[in-house]
Amino acid sequence: MEDSLKKRYLYKLGASIIGVPINLVTQAIVPRALGPGAYGNFSFLTNFFSRIISFFDSGTSSAFYTKLSQRQQDSGLVRFYWGYAGIACSLVVLFVFGAMVLNVYRILWPGQQMKYVWMGLTWGMLQWMTQIINNVVDAHALTVSGEIKRLQQKILGLSLILTLFLVNMLSLTLLFMYYYVTFIFLCIIWAQELKKHGIHIVPVAKLGLLNVKRYVREFYSYANPLVVYSFFGLLTGIADRWMLQKFAGSVQQGFYGLSYQIGSISFLFASAMTPLLLREFSTAFAKQDFEEMRRLFQRYVPMLYSIVALISVFVAVQSKNVVFIMGGKKYEQASVALSIMAVYPIHQTYGQLSNSIYLATGRTRLYRNLGTIIIMLGLAVNFFLVAPKSLFGMGLGATGLAIKMVTMQFFEVNLMLWFNVRFLRLSFWTLIWHQIYVLALLFCLALSISDLIERLASNILVEFLIAGVLYAIGCVALMFVLPSMFSLSRTEFRGMLPDIAKRITEWW
Repeated sequence: MEDSLKKRYLYKLGASIIGVPINLVTQAIVPRALGPGAYGNFSFLTNFFSRIISFFDSGTSSAFYTKLSQRQQDSGLVRFYWGYAGIACSLVVLFVFGAMVLNVYRILWPGQQMKYVWMGLTWGMLQWMTQIINNVVDAHALTVSGEIKRLQQKILGLSLILTLFLVNMLSLTLLFMYYYVTFIFLCIIWAQELKKHGIHIVPVAKLGLLNVKRYVREFYSYANPLVVYSFFGLLTGIADRWMLQKFAGSVQQGFYGLSYQIGSISFLFASAMTPLLLREFSTAFAKQDFEEMRRLFQRYVPMLYSIVALISVFVAVQSKNVVFIMGGKKYEQASVALSIMAVYPIHQTYGQLSNSIYLATGRTRLYRNLGTIIIMLGLAVNFFLVAPKSLFGMGLGATGLAIKMVTMQFFEVNLMLWFNVRFLRLSFWTLIWHQIYVLALLFCLALSISDLIERLASNILVEFLIAGVLYAIGCVALMFVLPSMFSLSRTEFRGMLPDIAKRITEWW
């Protein structure tokens, strides 16, 4: 019997929560050790190749995950997708080799050595391989054991990064090597776990030409509309960071990279749920159980939005202190970009969870059309905000890209949401009102506490910690007064209290 959705989410969430301090330590070490310039180069190259890989993915990984969730015994599907991924990676390698031979790499990757370009490419391919294996694990509802393995990887990663930092050996080259080791280690232990359940990560059975044609038609039907969307996503994703690199340089790239990484930590709580909800939406849609789809959407999407908002709002208000703690004085100018990017994961939550409806139901054509409009508009907005004044831009650097990301995300998410709630027959304005009042309450709470503590405390770390404790207490009080923030009724919330108290008592 497979584990329940609640148990699988709790394990994914638990792994994410434990991973937060590990990620914080890593984020505090890497930017300090590398400095804004080298860290900016790492951020630029990894973003470039993750975008390239995403283009070749073009929704095929979502198709793979959705179909495998519905047909878990279809080993041919797994073998077919590995073949596709191998062909795609080969094409990316040829692209980089061609850029080097034709001597256009200086245009594509300004100020970068080819050694690091190849290392960035390897990073992108290993990340994709890890994602594919993770999809297999989740599609077979082995999330609980899979997340235990992920924790083992995180502990190994923390040990490695601390060792490199303490012996003063952390460099851009060794940072890439660190990621290679942790990616490969996770793939191996996941593959071993799957084998225990009789699942081979690369099935040995031959596909045959007829089966290959069937899979090609199936994937083409699902992912074809997403190719155009992925192309424009590739264009704007690379162009955004390329313009920042070209117009503002590696240091501003480093400021933005740090802001993005710190801001994304709060999204871990929602990202843990995204693949699980996609699986549940897919199986419910296969049964035409729209009532279950509505229940899942109303229950989890607003709840996770509020959870992410709790963290994001505090980071936004405390951005100066967070930047100093995580990066040191070298990154002081990144505080404005962080205060903006900290808000990004809030609506990213809605985007990831709401968009899973489009993917689960195969409405990829509408998803493509809506997303492409926002993407192209965002490209023009980014040029205006990042380009220098000599090119009629505002020259805002990392802050400009942060503004573009947050504003365009807000419009895209709510545009997508409008069509989804109509499909599910839910109230759009109820969800909009929930977004507004949750943010308003949390910002009022965080700002009032931070203003008070700033007048009383002189040490940055003490100020941050005291403000965090008081903010947490205030959030708990809000939960008591207004449980609807977390998609709970008062009756449901009261019913949870004895169980929470029991678990705390057992732990203590």
